Amino acid sequence: MNRKKMLAALLCAAMAVSLLTACGGKDQQSEGSGASADSGTEETEEEAVPMEEETASGDEKGGEAQTGIPMGNASGFIMDLPAGYRYDDAWSCYSSDAAGVRIWLPDANFFDTENEFSSLLEEHEDKKELELDGVIFGWTYEDPAGFNGAETHYCISLGEYYQEKSGCHLLVSSESGDMASTQSQEIIDALKTIRREGEAAGERAEAVAQMNADPYESLVIDFTPEETAAMSTFMSGGFYTVDGDSVFGEVYSTDGTPEFARLDLVQNGSFADVEKHTVLEKGVVPQYVTVYGDDVYYIHGGDNGSGLYRVPKEGGTPELLIEDAAAYLQIRGDKLYYSDSNYTFRKAELDGSKSEAVLDKEIYYPYFVNDQWLLYQDDADDESLHLCHVLSGTDVVLSLVPGYSPVIFGTDLYFKASSNGEKTLAKMDMTYEPDSMDNFSVEYGELQEAGDITISKDGALYYGLTDGLSIDRWKDAENPEEKYEKFYRYLGEKYEIYWEFDDQGRNAGIFVTLLSEGGSQSLGRFD
Repeated sequence: MNRKKMLAALLCAAMAVSLLTACGGKDQQSEGSGASADSGTEETEEEAVPMEEETASGDEKGGEAQTGIPMGNASGFIMDLPAGYRYDDAWSCYSSDAAGVRIWLPDANFFDTENEFSSLLEEHEDKKELELDGVIFGWTYEDPAGFNGAETHYCISLGEYYQEKSGCHLLVSSESGDMASTQSQEIIDALKTIRREGEAAGERAEAVAQMNADPYESLVIDFTPEETAAMSTFMSGGFYTVDGDSVFGEVYSTDGTPEFARLDLVQNGSFADVEKHTVLEKGVVPQYVTVYGDDVYYIHGGDNGSGLYRVPKEGGTPELLIEDAAAYLQIRGDKLYYSDSNYTFRKAELDGSKSEAVLDKEIYYPYFVNDQWLLYQDDADDESLHLCHVLSGTDVVLSLVPGYSPVIFGTDLYFKASSNGEKTLAKMDMTYEPDSMDNFSVEYGELQEAGDITISKDGALYYGLTDGLSIDRWKDAENPEEKYEKFYRYLGEKYEIYWEFDDQGRNAGIFVTLLSEGGSQSLGRFD
């Protein structure tokens, strides 16, 4: 151990003794530490090795920085790791080389009772300068010797939320002397995430296991009919979604102007009538419409400005979340996934903040086939279809020819393939066998012009045909005139929505089908 690390360890120990004295001298024992605070036994380097393996940085693992990494050495509490930070077991802290900031998390600085925590605050009452949400208190300190540089000490009150502990003390330091960096918003946000390890130990263990596991173990693809219908709707542009008996999507006003609307449907014999029409935004054609919670998220490029928007599903003022959003909106795990104007696939918070690249290259048709694998078309790789394991970065080339409009039915992937300038329908077996030399085998139809694909939940295949074929007759599909007569925009469990086109390829009407009765009728135009 070099002199600097030794001094850090001594300072940590001295701080712990000082704080324990201020709190009545009660011994503090970390869960799983194996030694009480007054035993004088230091954790050996051998004991620290497993912690280092479990909490390796995202850069070392080839993925994103993990969250929920134990504070210090199994303290019993965890916090989310800020972007760009990594765990440094030699310092027992989080660090960020780029920012030069360290979050120091000594185990001993957790307090069992409110009296102990109050004693700590009283000890430093004259230095207290910050108070955030009544939960985080802090004071600043400039180290005259320049050892830690600028320091901000934080006391986090936990008594309001947890029974086991009442509070903790953390030190954020910057060797560069930049006090502002020790009080940055990302630091404050991270401190607010401190919680009991038990509440997130399971999710952390699962994340670590996923990072360390063979990525192909999770490559199990077997779509339900509902998953197939949802993927079909997405690949055809996501112009509609249905929430109960409410349809959200594109309609037309009586003067022919498109608008984003909510249509509340009611059954009338064999048909679904529109009981109520609510305009959500005028003059726009919404795409990738998604109901999530009490809101509807969508992308459009209309007169009101392009981007990713959110509006209450009951109606209200649309809110622009992300201006540079062009296509392929998905919501998974409380995160927005979308493609920007350069078709870089990105993710962001539900309010549009903290946008970052998932795959930093031009891609199309990005779609999560499960929680870990993303299907996409790589534009630079001759428009071939790929699978990417988003945790490890493992990438698999699926097709040796350009592939378009992919839709999975059961364990098979159907897509439009291109060869020598001609297009045909193709089917790929997505069953993965670790020791097989024949994974992702492709079967091609006859070379004829194929349209974009949709597959209903009952296995009807459509791609520009007046009527759908059964999926087992996929090789019979052809569209030699390259002209759509019907195109499905939403395939669901209760309703299906399709567009019809005239001889000039213009939209001749939007129709909704009540599947239980088989009746289809035009949505018409609205005042």
